[in-house]
Amino acid sequence: MSTPLLKKILLWLGIFAGCGVLALSVALFLARQSDANFDRSLETSSLEKLRSISQSPEHDRDPLVFYWLGIRLGEAREDRPAVNALVRSVQLNANVAKSRYALGVALERANLPSEAEGQLKRAIELEPTRVEPYYVLGKMCGKYSRFREAETYLRKAAAIDPQDIEASFLLSVVLLELSVRTSEPYREEARDILLKLEKRAPQDTRILSLLASSHVFFNEIQEAEALYRRILAIQPDDLKSKSLLGRSLAEQATSPAAFAEAEKLLAECAEKDPASPATPLAQGVLYFRQNQSARAIPFFRLAIERKTLEPEVWFYLGRALMQIGKKAEGQQATALFARKDKNKREVRSLQMRLGFETGDSPEQIKQSDDLHLQTARLLMDDTNYRAAETHLQAILSHNPNHAEAKTRLKRCQAEMPSSSSHAPTKSN
Repeated sequence: MSTPLLKKILLWLGIFAGCGVLALSVALFLARQSDANFDRSLETSSLEKLRSISQSPEHDRDPLVFYWLGIRLGEAREDRPAVNALVRSVQLNANVAKSRYALGVALERANLPSEAEGQLKRAIELEPTRVEPYYVLGKMCGKYSRFREAETYLRKAAAIDPQDIEASFLLSVVLLELSVRTSEPYREEARDILLKLEKRAPQDTRILSLLASSHVFFNEIQEAEALYRRILAIQPDDLKSKSLLGRSLAEQATSPAAFAEAEKLLAECAEKDPASPATPLAQGVLYFRQNQSARAIPFFRLAIERKTLEPEVWFYLGRALMQIGKKAEGQQATALFARKDKNKREVRSLQMRLGFETGDSPEQIKQSDDLHLQTARLLMDDTNYRAAETHLQAILSHNPNHAEAKTRLKRCQAEMPSSSSHAPTKSN
């Protein structure tokens, strides 16, 4: 074969090979684009469509399909199916932090806290700078009165993202809980955090309300009252803030105008929230401070009838009864106040011991459970069922077969309305 002909053949072979490579590259590029477009479409797909896709042979092994199916099921509050979908996603690809995080959230919603904790910790191992798992773990630990651990996780979340208002706010809530349980200056730190948050979110009434309660603790009454007025300017129908402002004025008023404002605020709260125990207690204090004991007594009795959790009501009632000459009855009320106040101090002592309980050995867990149970018994004795519920749930979160905790939790739930969470939340 002549050399020129051979060269032509080789040239054409090269051209054909180049075209083949180019065609293959284009095909691979288009396939990748198609996959990317499909993956992006999953994010906006409906629950029905994702269900259909997950059942197709083409995609029944795609972890991203099951991830988004789990997210949509969670949004629809189908908690168990969401767990199943996300478990499938993790089985197909075990090393994706966002899938582990989403599974942890779904497990927590399905009331499986131990399993949720494991998934959230795994998400942190896979992606240590992802803020959401720390936040949810902090929230979970707080829910079960593990405030030391909650503090650790929330400090980490706030350090990763200093601009995250929710993490810092929840950290302040946990620090206030720790201030009740320890002798450390957590309350001062919480107030400092809230002061900074108030500057960043001046319309957030949760922050304003918690900051106001901190001012009350430090006897900064004028600052507290100013914050309650700001809340009412933002939310004029906020009965809780009206009641707290009325209570503050009732306890601090020194002029007829201040007494009149307190009376008006509390009368409005009584009309709009006729079941509240806090309002009649504040009204009783208002009249007691104006030397109108006979007028104050029915309000104190009404607060007791509505199961107020404040032992001070018995102190005020005892004083008022004595002032109108009912000495024996007044002494009985005062003695009851002393017993309830003693219970309150014992609860605080137990909570302080719980604040220092750490570790996960069987002996340490048993000791912690015993402290939670003792605290719950005292709280139930004072009809503080909601606070008792928290301690009982802390036991049942890792020991769901604890007989006394289960029995007492049923009683707590029967004695109070359905609980609602006031903690801030994050989306998946």
